[in-house]
Amino acid sequence: MTGRVFTVIALMFIASTAIASQEQRYTDNVNWAKQSATVTQGQSGFTAFSVNEYCQDTACQQQLSNPEQTRYRNDATTMDSAKAAAIATDDNAQAVQANFNAGRPTIDPNDPAYSQAVGYMNDAYTISHGLVSQYHDCKKGQTCEFSESVKHCTQPTHTPYTCDITPYVISKNEHTGSQRFPMSYPRSNAGNARVTSAGLQITLPAKVIVTRIELPPFGVQSNTRSVSIDANGRHIKNAAASPYWSDPWDMCGPIGSFCWSEVGAQTMNVSIDTSTLNLTIRAADGRTGIHLMDKGTITVHWKTRTLNIGWKNSCGPTLPACSKTQDVCV
Repeated sequence: MTGRVFTVIALMFIASTAIASQEQRYTDNVNWAKQSATVTQGQSGFTAFSVNEYCQDTACQQQLSNPEQTRYRNDATTMDSAKAAAIATDDNAQAVQANFNAGRPTIDPNDPAYSQAVGYMNDAYTISHGLVSQYHDCKKGQTCEFSESVKHCTQPTHTPYTCDITPYVISKNEHTGSQRFPMSYPRSNAGNARVTSAGLQITLPAKVIVTRIELPPFGVQSNTRSVSIDANGRHIKNAAASPYWSDPWDMCGPIGSFCWSEVGAQTMNVSIDTSTLNLTIRAADGRTGIHLMDKGTITVHWKTRTLNIGWKNSCGPTLPACSKTQDVCV
């Protein structure tokens, strides 16, 4: 007899679907082998053979026709005794018993030796009988490689995925500047007690952050002893007014038409983000009229800020199946 060695590579996945597939494949191989044997025996050149042809003497033939093990037929007691004696004296039986008592071993389904053994088991009939199957070509000595893989599919959840894109400052540049403006106010007729404040509107070169306002000394035509200074509707400070001249007839009454006081130079630190600066000077007591004398210039200091902005993205890489639905600014 001529012996051939075949190599079977099988990749198995331990799963219910894989076990079912192996069972079906084993059944197909057995049927294939049976059909191949039937075809071989049906050929014209095939001759029947006798098992006795494999024996060298009469004792072998008698052993084939009446094996020693037939003494166990219908005699379970004798078979159990022989079994116990064989287990106690046979080294291989002892090894099997010891491993069986140790429990079932853990088998790695990805072990190449395990995969190869499973392949031999599945195609044992065709290999042992030298038959050609869909996986083995015994005539040409070729073995087909067979592998199994589990296919996956995805199903959309239709659950919205929310992520944030947040700005942050990479770098910041600041520039400072200043400009002088004449201190000229709308004048009212002297003695008009209904005029209780004087205002000045300054148009700046751009939207800036006003940091400091410097006022020169100025005179107020009023009998007040203190003035209140506001900038863009916000109270900045109160400043004292010192009388320096009045009429010789002492006509500084509630109208105060001929009473003059002077307010010293004022420096005010502020932080006002604007493109137009509105200054208002009024009597601190709010009861008397006030008229201002034009005198000197106002100096306004400011700064501008340039920010280099970056964006932090928490979204990460998006799946090809996903698409952006909307942006919400919060």
